[in-house]
Amino acid sequence: MGNYGSWRIDGDNKQISFFLTVLLINVTAMVWYSIVLSRDIDGSPIKSIEPQSAFLGKIHLNPINNIVYIKTHKTASTSLHCILCRYGYKNRLSFLFSRLNRDNGHLRKTALRPSRFLPPIGNTGNSSSFKYNILTGHVTYSRRRIGSFMESNPKYITILREPARQIESHMNFFRQRKRVMNGLRLFTENATKFENGGNAGSRNNQIVDLGLTLSETANETIINETILKLDKEFDLVLIAEYFDESLVLLKRILHWSFDDILYLVKNQRGHRENITDDFRPKIYKWSRADVLLYQYFYERLWTRIEQYGPGFEADLAFFRHRLREINNWCSTSQKVVVNKAYKSKQLEFTSKNNSTFCQHLAYSSNDWYKHIAIRQDRNAF
Repeated sequence: MGNYGSWRIDGDNKQISFFLTVLLINVTAMVWYSIVLSRDIDGSPIKSIEPQSAFLGKIHLNPINNIVYIKTHKTASTSLHCILCRYGYKNRLSFLFSRLNRDNGHLRKTALRPSRFLPPIGNTGNSSSFKYNILTGHVTYSRRRIGSFMESNPKYITILREPARQIESHMNFFRQRKRVMNGLRLFTENATKFENGGNAGSRNNQIVDLGLTLSETANETIINETILKLDKEFDLVLIAEYFDESLVLLKRILHWSFDDILYLVKNQRGHRENITDDFRPKIYKWSRADVLLYQYFYERLWTRIEQYGPGFEADLAFFRHRLREINNWCSTSQKVVVNKAYKSKQLEFTSKNNSTFCQHLAYSSNDWYKHIAIRQDRNAF
């Protein structure tokens, strides 16, 4: 299973060593920035060229269009969700969304029954025959059940976040702070009260999203077996703290372009609590299943970056350069909005540039659901 603890202790040394070996690539990447050619996006005046490594293997040919994204809670998952929505909408792909959840189409509180789904594009037949290109949203992972609704051979992806920060975000966004703190207190006093997994909000919720029940999260053998199973079944597990690095890996797996993975941060809260030295170790004991899950896939991320080869740093540097270009060209700015369901403040983007690309880049998850739902079912709204 690897050295689980190295994400905090050995991880930094590993990263430093890795990045020093490719320092020369950074210099090469800067040279590429000075090279320009015509490359328009909806009339964009920006002209950039992708680094040479981006063209190796003709990775822009035969892009992957069938994708299952299990959206975990409060893990930068909405930013990735909007990337997939933008790509799928641009390429007229069909999304597996709920037609009953008119806010965002998520399926987490909806039984997976075709009669409850939006129909695919152009399909007015029997719902039992519906097939979809992309599932992106909150739904508990069940590979066989989900796979039965998808077009052939989808890629499976998800995203994880460091457990203490994820729980801080989760409990405050969903207004469960009192419940979580009480659960932590009870666990500290008597851990045996949680032998069945407990029921306090936010506890081990990342691995629960990926298929375990709360009672199963109290069994470390089941946890470790599940982690190995997920490693075999998912094509990529992204890490929120290394979102850009994860997206570069995702781009290669999906044979997409850099512009396909451009993003603006979505659903970000305006206020965050500091994670204290006292709070973090309590969370690690209380939500141990999520800790083991995160540690394992943190290590897997860096292994895959090393396997990517020496072109990784050039691709990452170019991607970040492209993000700055697009943000400047789209003239993006942030505004504070209130989430009506949870009464929490969050930041959303707007763009002063009226191009289709910039407007789509700034869309929220709710915006995307409305546009996708209307395309797939004119009677949706």
